[in-house]
Formats: sequence, structure tokens, C-alpha cells
Amino acid sequence: MLRGVDDPRLAGYEERFRRDGLPLFVAGTTARTDVWTRAVPVLGLVFIGEVLGAIDLQWSWWANVLALLGGIAILLGGLALSNRARGRRLLARPRDVGPLELAGFVLLPAVLPLVFGGQTRSAWVTAVVKCAPPGNKPLPEERVACHGFLERELQLLDNLRVVVCLGAFAYEAACAEFGVRPRPKFGHGVEVRAPNGLHLLCSFHPSQQNTFTGKLTEPMLDAVFTRARALGARR
Repeated sequence: MLRGVDDPRLAGYEERFRRDGLPLFVAGTTARTDVWTRAVPVLGLVFIGEVLGAIDLQWSWWANVLALLGGIAILLGGLALSNRARGRRLLARPRDVGPLELAGFVLLPAVLPLVFGGQTRSAWVTAVVKCAPPGNKPLPEERVACHGFLERELQLLDNLRVVVCLGAFAYEAACAEFGVRPRPKFGHGVEVRAPNGLHLLCSFHPSQQNTFTGKLTEPMLDAVFTRARALGARR
């Protein structure tokens, strides 16, 4: 274990151990610290991915380039502010990525649609039953008990156009909620139009049983959400 890192003779060895992936030979360095430190470049790529998801890719190419450059500028600005708050050089790579830095990767991309006027369409994820009942089989009274929460959520979604039902249970609840009678048979990719014009789109539930057995594959799920986006884009 290296100690006395203030000694210039040992400082070079410490840096070498960090660079070569042997940080545990450095006193006071933990695996958690090293994991986050080495994750900084990866988190940067994740941030860029979040930026691309936050902007509207149907813009012209130059608008997308400007938005991407804006996202990078926001990333560098957030890094500089974080380093300044911790007394480091403005663009120094942090050795320990804490809650402040991690929060930046999550929150900063959300600023882009506000700054650049990006896409305003959004998605809301909810569940008919708000708990995980024994055997993953909710009782009718449990569904009734949670109905008030679902009803309030739907009231707040004033621009609702498409509901993706993940599984037969969700589909049955959605049909009951939006007055679909008679109820067409559930199946992957089934589309139903509610009396109020809302689109109900069905998918097999993405459970481990369905995904491990191949009943539901990634292309199947992608196709459902691609269709949902197309339906939601209609005016």
C-alpha cells in the first residue's frame, strides 16, 4: 500500500497505479471511487445520448448540430461549475464523481428542450396497481383500491393521445377506464380506438418470462413504441 503521497517520489507511482487500473494499491482509494472515476468518459457518452433523446431529431441537420453543440456546452459548463465549487481547475477531470456530478448527467439534458424549443411530446409511465402483490396477481379489491390514483393521473394528462398497454391486465383496465365495449381480444400489436378517440396499443408484458422465452423480443417491443409515436404525432 502506498502512503505518503505528498512525497514527490511516490506521487508518480500513485498516478501510474491509477492509470494502469490498480488504484487499490493507493492508500485511501476505494473500489467505488475508482469505478466512478473511470466511468466519467462513459457518462459523457451517456450524456450525449440523453441529449439526442431530448431534442427533436426531425429538425434540420444544422438545428440538430447546434442543439448538440449546445448540449456539449452545457455539459462543460456544468463540469466547470462543479470543479469551481470544489476548488479544482475548471475543466479538470474529477477523481471522485459524487451526487452533484451524477445529478448533472440526469438533469442537464432536460434543460435542452426548454432552451432550444425541442420536442414537447412526452411519455408517462404508470401502473394500474401500485404495489407488487403476492404471486404478482392482484386481487380485484386491490385494483379498486388503487383506481383513485390512476384516475387522478389520467386527469392531469391533458394531451393524452396514445396508451400503450403492457400486458393483458393493463389492457383490460384501460378498456374499462376508457369505455371500450365490447373489448377486442388482447394480442401483441392489437390497436383499439376508444370512444373519445384515444388509441390503445397492446404489447405483451416485458416480464422475464416473456423476454427469456422469446415470446416478446426487442424488435417486437420497438415496433409497438414506433407505432405509438406515429399515432401520437397525428393531429
